[in-house]
Amino acid sequence: MTDTPDDSVERNLQLTGNTTFTISLPKRWAIDQGLEAGDSMHLYPYRDRVVMAPGSLESTDRRAHINASSLDATVVCQRIREAYTSGNDRIEVTDADGLDRQLRRETTRTIDRLVGMAIHVEDREEIVAHDLLDPTDVSLAQSTAQLRQHALESHRQATEAFCTNDETLANGVRNRVSDVDRQISFVTRGFHRGLEDVTEVSRLDADRSSAFHSYQTARTLGAVAAHAERIATASLSQSAPPADDLVAPLEAAEADVRAAFQLALSGATEQTITTRASALEAIDDLEQTLTDDGSPGADTFLWGLVLENIRRTAELSTELPHTHTHD
Repeated sequence: MTDTPDDSVERNLQLTGNTTFTISLPKRWAIDQGLEAGDSMHLYPYRDRVVMAPGSLESTDRRAHINASSLDATVVCQRIREAYTSGNDRIEVTDADGLDRQLRRETTRTIDRLVGMAIHVEDREEIVAHDLLDPTDVSLAQSTAQLRQHALESHRQATEAFCTNDETLANGVRNRVSDVDRQISFVTRGFHRGLEDVTEVSRLDADRSSAFHSYQTARTLGAVAAHAERIATASLSQSAPPADDLVAPLEAAEADVRAAFQLALSGATEQTITTRASALEAIDDLEQTLTDDGSPGADTFLWGLVLENIRRTAELSTELPHTHTHD
């Protein structure tokens, strides 16, 4: 099947029997696209156009091969994750001289953390992983909703850990961020597969517009989780809990930030802007309070780091994609 703009054709709809619209395709062009008489075609509405695709696409071998012979484990694991998010069904890691113990351990650990992937072959020279997940068993929208819950809850708990100097809670946030990364990778994978195969997103209970929305939302929430991790890490380094008179305004500002995100995700643009402004004002006031009262002990730098990450999270609330539908 060809896929260049020059291969497009323009045809007119025709009315047949006053009940059915039909469209004819030039025989030579249809053959060049791999179409035959009797093929089932699926039509998908997408914004201002209609996308047509064969009901049964030619089997595509989505396979990634990684030659690990001259690569360290960090690079190999990064390429595995890239192959996964690109939509490959099979990922092969090989080394003709044999995979060393560290590389084997890091490779299997990385694959085990990819949603739907499982190791199918493991021997001295190669590790092969296959995708075992049935797309009809999952939903991009549900995955994004879970991601929203985990990212925003991690942000709240990271701030609580800083305010209470709770080391256990802070470490829990840092561990949970890795689960957020897994969900982001899964949503990204579904989006990329949908770009290649228009039928893929429908099996994920989505269309291309909503898949793109999920992809953009996941990337933004990933940044929220990254800020949460930095706040949690800061709490592990402070010498003592913050003063009581600083805790309440900090928690209030962070709560406004999460409220702005919830509003943005629901499509309430004006309320998002107002709530975000309130959060930023509270952060400014808190910074001014710290300046007027003098340095909060040895943790001045950490306070600045936490406030800056909460500020950046607030600014992210206006970067979420709009939830309105296209006519």
